[in-house]
Amino acid sequence: MIEWFTGIFQSMGGFFESLSISAVNPWMALGAVAVASPIIIHLLSKRKFKVVDWAAMDFLLDANRRNRRRVRLENLLLLLLRCLVCILLALLITRPLYKPQGLAAKALRASTLERIVLLDDSPSMTARSNNKTIFDDARDGVVSFINEMSSERSGDSMTLILTSSPNRPLVAGKAMDTKSAEELVRTVQNLKPSDISVQMDKALLEVEKSLKERSNNVNRVVYLISDMRRREWASTDATPKDRTVAALVKRIADQAQGCFLVDVGNDQIDNLAIAEIAPVNKTLVASVESQFQVTVQNNGEQDADDVEVKLFPGDGLELVNHIPQIRSRESGSTLFNVTFSEVGAVPVRAEIRADGMAADNVRYFAARVHDGVKVLLVSGDPLDVKSETYHLRTFFNAKGSASTGVVATEIAESSFEGADLSQYQAIWLCNVSPPNLSEKRLKGDKDTKGLEDWVREGGGLIFTLGDQVDEEAYNQQLYENGKGLLPIKLDGKLGDESKKTWVSFATEAPNHPLLKSFRDYQVTFCPATPIFRWWHGSLSPTELTAGRVSLVVSFTDADSSPAVVEKPFGAGHVVAITTPLCGQWNFWETDPTEPMAFLDFNSYVARKLVGEGNLTVGTPIHHEFDPSKFARDAKLQPPVGDSQTIQATEIPAAARRNEADSWSLDYEDAAAVGIYQLAMNRITGETQNVMFAANLDASESDLHRVEDSELRKMFADSKVEISHGRAALTLGAIGARDEYWKKILLLLVVALCCEQGLAWYFGQKRQ
Repeated sequence: MIEWFTGIFQSMGGFFESLSISAVNPWMALGAVAVASPIIIHLLSKRKFKVVDWAAMDFLLDANRRNRRRVRLENLLLLLLRCLVCILLALLITRPLYKPQGLAAKALRASTLERIVLLDDSPSMTARSNNKTIFDDARDGVVSFINEMSSERSGDSMTLILTSSPNRPLVAGKAMDTKSAEELVRTVQNLKPSDISVQMDKALLEVEKSLKERSNNVNRVVYLISDMRRREWASTDATPKDRTVAALVKRIADQAQGCFLVDVGNDQIDNLAIAEIAPVNKTLVASVESQFQVTVQNNGEQDADDVEVKLFPGDGLELVNHIPQIRSRESGSTLFNVTFSEVGAVPVRAEIRADGMAADNVRYFAARVHDGVKVLLVSGDPLDVKSETYHLRTFFNAKGSASTGVVATEIAESSFEGADLSQYQAIWLCNVSPPNLSEKRLKGDKDTKGLEDWVREGGGLIFTLGDQVDEEAYNQQLYENGKGLLPIKLDGKLGDESKKTWVSFATEAPNHPLLKSFRDYQVTFCPATPIFRWWHGSLSPTELTAGRVSLVVSFTDADSSPAVVEKPFGAGHVVAITTPLCGQWNFWETDPTEPMAFLDFNSYVARKLVGEGNLTVGTPIHHEFDPSKFARDAKLQPPVGDSQTIQATEIPAAARRNEADSWSLDYEDAAAVGIYQLAMNRITGETQNVMFAANLDASESDLHRVEDSELRKMFADSKVEISHGRAALTLGAIGARDEYWKKILLLLVVALCCEQGLAWYFGQKRQ
């Protein structure tokens, strides 16, 4: 019996398909049998009675014979309306699709169509919905789309483009016969979301480029499948009007036979993400405690309580901290104390508990651990025990870098001209005379970068001013009317050469980073230092107000002369101390807080090294090196897959950051999140590992979507058709079919109203 019914419906399906009619829910057509209900009721109501002749009824029967035809017509009309209501109810649930006939439809069927599918495979598509990721659902929808299209439009072709690599289509114009469809289905089923954030404008430009370059003899239908995250679809005011997503989609719709925008996303917006791993220290030094700050972003609408954060520093023990609460749309941070035992590359990983989007619950950091902060001390005095550079070097190198985290190198000012500045993070120019700061050393030339370039690129420079300083030369060469390195204009020496009177330090900016330790430990800046002599200087009020110069410490003389002045210079910083660190001008070396000042000053100005090797996924890896120390090839081990050999290329002279590092190793395909390890061979035979960490773009964690009303407004005046859910893909497989459920619903309402109105009217007449 079941097989008999199945055969009947298959035959009916073939009949309707021959009429170009199909349905979303064809089995719901069984509801049409309900049309028998009003017919059965009508037939049952025609009961037979025994005829009894009665003279008094003759008059009534004669009247009834005269109205019988009208009543039959009225009953038949009501029956037809009630049958129509049953049929329309069944059709409404069945949701039929009809393919238009006529010359236009025949032309469309006769021609071949190329289906261009742009599939969003960005990390936000890994958000879960009903125990399934959005990407998995979209991928299954594409598979259904391929299967239906290959059975109904086997002559069509397909192009599949992923937003992670729009310039390299996964499939380009492949004919859709049964065999190729099976192969394409396997390809799609093996797809996984990428780690690269989508740049929707670039992806759409590639689709538009494909439309223009390919033959115009083929009609094209474009399908854009995305979760419609706001960061990807909403344009900013800075976006050129012809490059907005809306403008690009409209242009594509104008050039294609059809353009379908398929929204496969959901409204889940609660998501926690590790936004950053940031060392507090500028340099990670072996055997010296460092601090890492892990920041967690709450992108949801609900506050998150008791967020557990784990940190894994290399092979060290797991560290666990808790953030008590992170408010909605805000971030929270926690600090971890880490001590690395050895110099070298160490992977660091932070994790939070699993939530709706797993891709942003882990973040990596490539820790490059050094033996100390590299500092160059340039002395204007003879290199003996009386020089201030000797005093600094003795302190910095007292017990090795394990004590201070600094490795200091001392040279005479006469050797500064030929020094390689690129290997240092900070330079102290201690009482250096101007003749030893030549124009070439200061400004550089076409072959050598000067001191100004070194600071501008992030280096830290500290001047200590003593008796070797020439006022006129410093003002001309170094101050340069406020444009040079020196942050203060010198106006002569002040103080008492007989040392009978003295002044002290007075803190002007206690919250300045130069005085971090003094602020943290609530200690006054060097209170026990008598200052007998110093350089008087003037500061521009305009520069002070604008924050381009900071007066950090002054003297307690009548003029409140500047003692410590700081100035940003490009990416670097310059500090001027208007009295020497030791010697005949003061007794600074006797102050117990002096070492704290030295460490604070050096830590603040030193070039930052901790960010090297940490990049956003998709960014090429670029590592410069000295070819006299390393071989010109290296092995790169990515997070997944086999290692590969990378060949170095020479850097053009104009693009070199320093003269020594003249070659580079480049890897363009850093497309996966995780740790990349570059094994470089030294000329001496040892191997040195250089580490890189690639992470998601932090903005990828914001799952807020473009509102449907906003989306429809965006494309209101275009040929773009907007639909929701993966089922919309299978509805569009034939390309020219229309769904008529809205029209059926309207007819159903009209039929019900007519039936009720006529039934009441006929009933009133028969009373």
